[in-house]
Amino acid sequence: MRAAVLLATRAERSAWWREAVYAFQDGAHWAWAAAVVAAATVWVARGMPSPVTAGAAAVVMPIGATLGAARAWRRYSSTDPAEGRAAARTSWRRWLTAYATAAAVIPAVMAGAVLPVGLAVVALAELAILTIPWRARRRLLYRIRIGAAAVAGDEEVEVGRALWSGRHLDQIHIRYPVDWAAHRPGRRDELVERAMWDLCGPPPRTPAEAIARPDYLSTFNHVETRLEIERVPSLPHRLAARNWDQREAIVAGQTTPDVADAVIGGVPVALYRPKAHALIVGATQHGKSSGVRAWVVDGLTHGVFPGGMWGLDGKGSGSLAPLIGRQGVHAIAHSPEEWRAVLAEDIAPTVARRYAEILAWRSGQSDHRPDHPRAVAILDEIQQILFACPDLADTLNTLARQALEANVLLWVLTQRPDAADAVPGAVRDQLVDRITFGPLSGSGAKMSFDIADDWHRAMGVAPIPGRALTWLGGLWRPVQAPWLPIPADDPRAEPLYPPRASQRSAAPPAPPARPDDRQADPNPGAAPAEPAPVIPQVEEIVRDYGTPSAPPPSAAYDPTDPYAHRRRRRRRD
Repeated sequence: MRAAVLLATRAERSAWWREAVYAFQDGAHWAWAAAVVAAATVWVARGMPSPVTAGAAAVVMPIGATLGAARAWRRYSSTDPAEGRAAARTSWRRWLTAYATAAAVIPAVMAGAVLPVGLAVVALAELAILTIPWRARRRLLYRIRIGAAAVAGDEEVEVGRALWSGRHLDQIHIRYPVDWAAHRPGRRDELVERAMWDLCGPPPRTPAEAIARPDYLSTFNHVETRLEIERVPSLPHRLAARNWDQREAIVAGQTTPDVADAVIGGVPVALYRPKAHALIVGATQHGKSSGVRAWVVDGLTHGVFPGGMWGLDGKGSGSLAPLIGRQGVHAIAHSPEEWRAVLAEDIAPTVARRYAEILAWRSGQSDHRPDHPRAVAILDEIQQILFACPDLADTLNTLARQALEANVLLWVLTQRPDAADAVPGAVRDQLVDRITFGPLSGSGAKMSFDIADDWHRAMGVAPIPGRALTWLGGLWRPVQAPWLPIPADDPRAEPLYPPRASQRSAAPPAPPARPDDRQADPNPGAAPAEPAPVIPQVEEIVRDYGTPSAPPPSAAYDPTDPYAHRRRRRRRD
């Protein structure tokens, strides 16, 4: 019995089985005519049945079909009269088909015409099989139109310009009424959610269903008053991280050829040259941690972040732990004490010092233009950091305003962008670049891409690990982010990471480099000019700040002091 139930359940999930059932159920659209013709042919050829039997069948058939239609109407009209009428029409056609088929088959079998009946059944089965793709397309378009009409509240919704690849829909346009409130985000959200449900079905239950789910991008064309949905060309289900041998750019992942920045090793890739703060969103198991780790490693090894990186792991997953102790990594914090030490005692002072040096140069108080190498600070699950350390809120707000000017980029990671406390407003406003992993809900997509009009695109991303949608430089691009394992799990990934700090060649101590002779500095691995807070088991990289090459005109002014020009101004006043 259990085997029969499992077999029935498996058959119900089979697309071919469902279409075969639909072929039988929807045979009333075309099979009733074939059945009546077959019955008339058998009657004429075999001389059966008698006129009385034929007349009785002609009377019973419409009566039985009408009774079935009345039963369906009583069942569904209590909730919606229109639905009751539609159910009655469908039931009438199906009962009429059943009676006509019986009227054709039973007399033929009684007359001994087994072979013609068999041929007729085979012909109908062949017709049902051959029309499966056509009926599947028609059924999907009908379902999309009904859903869009239900959302718009108007039967004048039109569905057209459908392009297909077999039974897969590549493009569809849904035209809504002009007076429909498309300017309201909630209305657009509801329409896109319904269309995605009709196209992709419910959320996948297994990894196989997730991989088989296609990617769709949606765009509202307010001029033509229509929703344009387009299927994204297929991307690989996994892209192994590698050394792409590019310079001063991060390989965000493999993308479609039409929006690729370069083709490396036959792979069309999207290059990411970070110049703004970024918001990175993704639920668990969607490859966000591995993708971010691959991007950071790529940036550290290919000159994108010569100033190094900091990492604050708010969820304590250890996704950034493989970077501890490597060249270019200032600190990786996992506990509230470490978060406070790294953020308030390392990142914030560095940004403040850089910011003050820029201010001093622009105000004419310094003759040396600051040369601040680009660095990145990763804040993973920022809401957890603020929940444990609420005193860091003002520090984060200041960083969001000053870090970009100091050439320190912020990457803010979160799993729930629609949560009220996910990202503080002052920080969110500075996050220009947006990246999401996996599909999002309507509210999550809107809050992740609130800087773009077509935020609905994030709702159609396939739930494949590493599949992401990026909004970088005003361009939408789907990417399959590289998958970078942790060396402890896969030692073959070790060569892709920056070398350990202990692997640096030993060098004798050297005086701090002067700003005017940095290029000629023979020892880039010298000790930093200013001591940084010591964090256990963390290797600090060299800071390229030093003393001025010549004493300033006024002995009271020290360029290494970011607030010296303010004190001098007060003394002059």
